[in-house]
Amino acid sequence: MYVGITNLEVANKHTQWFEINQVIIHPTFEMFHPVGGDVALVQSKSAIVFSDYVLPICLPSSNLNLSDLSCWTTGWGMVSPQGRQCMTTTHLYQTSVLRLWALLQPERGLCGGEGMDSHSAPEGHT
Repeated sequence: MYVGITNLEVANKHTQWFEINQVIIHPTFEMFHPVGGDVALVQSKSAIVFSDYVLPICLPSSNLNLSDLSCWTTGWGMVSPQGRQCMTTTHLYQTSVLRLWALLQPERGLCGGEGMDSHSAPEGHT
């Protein structure tokens, strides 16, 4: 697997390649299911070297207030064989996300985003 790469066709000086030791697919995964279960854990055979270009995912605490902050989404999945693999979203506010979240099974999904300030990751990074 590659880390530190933003264009799969062009490696750069920050790109690292690792052999995969194990892939654990979420037990509720279903091909083309619209929500939940579309996540997996990938274990590399050797340790990943973190840098300014390769960072671990950091999830916020559940009590973090994200009201009135913009949210970017990214991913590689699709919900139907003919469906698009990308989408543009309008601003998502914490109250809207929480209302939608209540309709889903929290153990089957994950919602993530970033604030649009000088301390945020660059656009498109998750």
